[in-house]
Amino acid sequence: MGHNEYYTITVVSLTYLVPVLYGIVFSIVSSKDGKKLDNLFGFSFKGRQISAGVFRMFYLFILSFATLLLVIRLANPVPDEGWLRTLFIIILLSAESAFVYSLIRLSFSKLSCIILLVYLFLLFAVLPFGFMLHRPWNIFMFVSPFYWLGWAWIVPSPGESLTYASIGIALSLIYLVAAGILLRKNQ
Repeated sequence: MGHNEYYTITVVSLTYLVPVLYGIVFSIVSSKDGKKLDNLFGFSFKGRQISAGVFRMFYLFILSFATLLLVIRLANPVPDEGWLRTLFIIILLSAESAFVYSLIRLSFSKLSCIILLVYLFLLFAVLPFGFMLHRPWNIFMFVSPFYWLGWAWIVPSPGESLTYASIGIALSLIYLVAAGILLRKNQ
């Protein structure tokens, strides 16, 4: 591997920290008396009540999108790819920040939240090593949606890119639904 490949792997891995950190910070914010902000207020839009969680997810998507756009424009981690694929990955990563937020909010104030946070950081510790393989078949990283989105960004073929991106989105949805079902059964 040359210098450019290591630069790409490092910057792509660090870029993926942006949506995760935003998702974690937005999910842990609470009021002074410890109540969740979602229970304190909501927003009314054209007669419909919109919860603070939905509004926060929308704001989180916009904030992640702007930050990722700035970081990617400054760092240019995958210089061979065009602007359309980069925009595609920015949108997917911004959606992943809402995924992290939702997943942590589902398991808020439980032991599963701590396990989830440790798991997310372990995935990011192993992420660069998974990108060093020639193809995306690292057994340890196979379960990470961020890993598949990374391959969607790095791989030159548009068909493979769409396939890997859809695997990442499908894994995110599976985790979100499974967490919701497991937490409902435990309550």
